[in-house]
Amino acid sequence: MLQRVLKHIREHRLIEPGERVLLGVSGGIDSCVLLDCMVRLQPELHCDLLIAHMNHLLRGQAAEEDARFVQELAERYGLPFVSEAQDVARYAKERQIGIEVSGRKLRYQFFLRAAREHHCEKVAVGHHADDQVETVLMRLLRGSGTGGLGAMSPIRPLAERWLIRPLLPFFRDDIERYAARREIRYRTDETNRSLQFARNRIRHELLPYLATYNPRIKERLAGLAEQLAREEEFLHRQAQAAFREMVQRAMPDPQGSSAWQLDLEPFRALHPALQWRIGKLILEYLMKEEEVRRVHVADLQKLMANPHPEAALHLPEGWVARWTGNRLRFEKDRPPRTTPAYTYAFAENGEVLIREAGVRLRAFRAVEPPEKQRLNAPWAVFDAQKFPGKDVVIRNRRPGDWMRLVDNSREEPVFFTKKIKALMNEAKWPPEQRRMTPLLARGSEVLWVPGLRQSARYAVTAETSEFLYVTVVGQTNSSM
Repeated sequence: MLQRVLKHIREHRLIEPGERVLLGVSGGIDSCVLLDCMVRLQPELHCDLLIAHMNHLLRGQAAEEDARFVQELAERYGLPFVSEAQDVARYAKERQIGIEVSGRKLRYQFFLRAAREHHCEKVAVGHHADDQVETVLMRLLRGSGTGGLGAMSPIRPLAERWLIRPLLPFFRDDIERYAARREIRYRTDETNRSLQFARNRIRHELLPYLATYNPRIKERLAGLAEQLAREEEFLHRQAQAAFREMVQRAMPDPQGSSAWQLDLEPFRALHPALQWRIGKLILEYLMKEEEVRRVHVADLQKLMANPHPEAALHLPEGWVARWTGNRLRFEKDRPPRTTPAYTYAFAENGEVLIREAGVRLRAFRAVEPPEKQRLNAPWAVFDAQKFPGKDVVIRNRRPGDWMRLVDNSREEPVFFTKKIKALMNEAKWPPEQRRMTPLLARGSEVLWVPGLRQSARYAVTAETSEFLYVTVVGQTNSSM
């Protein structure tokens, strides 16, 4: 096995002569075998080694004993040793994520800090082929794409360092045989048998069941992961080349915020598989990788296929994608203006200045019907005799606002109610316009939204003898 490890390291250039390698050692069989192999191969690899151990503070006294055991291993092999304790359970609770995910995040953060502090170019971990197979199944059950099913690679970036997996070609049986032959001591983590964790259920339940269909299921899945990883690498390189060609820095907005743009004409000529990857690359470039979800990439694809001048997609971390001509522009969304809630008394004959909206609301009574009035601004007309003027106010929108409407497309009119929020959504009103626009309202019932709809309440009929006209004057918001 030792020579096969050496061949794997050289084939994938995991370690170059003169480099310093941090070994992540938990005290379990995998990391202890990794440690023994690396120490024995050190003269041929011409590298320096450092042992790092993180106490997850999950197993009480057993975790303390693990840390002491790994420190004793370092002394026995004559290698420098660094350790750290992290409260994984508290980290998981604070961020509302799983224990396994929290442990992995904190562990790699520690490895990276230690590698930087001790000038290690590489960080080696004890992942093997069984881990690869379990990861493939976990990601398959989560609905991952080919990138996820490609699973673990022998070497990958870890910030500006590299994470390497010297034992990746070997199955657990190989590692156990090596440990028995070399009489390697190691610690046993009882939580590895707990079916509370999804990976353990896959290891102890799903894989044995799948083996009844194909006794070599692990070898087949490991081979599939390797094949998909090669194909994913090729597609990723193609997507990177297209990304560099089609995505450029754009002129910043008036506030000086950075912006990027995608040229959509050559983008549409690409195969959908490359389009998907380019969209994902854009989001990973703009945002933290962990913030990018499959739904964000899918929403971006829909936006790219919808050449509507007002179409926009709001993304995590304040980014927004908008159409500008034949390009898609990515920029930081401007913080919304905070418009305070305002309320003014309504005057049936008079004019009210709405300072927050920069407009005036004018109302007047007249006996002339609407067809004889010349109103250029948005206006509404009500039956003046029925209109409850003293109970009506002018205000901006509130949660729960609704309007009474009528459907005249049937033989008999059908009355119904609808939320103001839904009406504004249908009209695709931007947030600022929703907050600023003055409404005529009686309680939570809205009688008029300038530029949008008038209520069916107090409507003009053939019997109306006096009309109440309400109009907006001197508007400064052209979208109202």
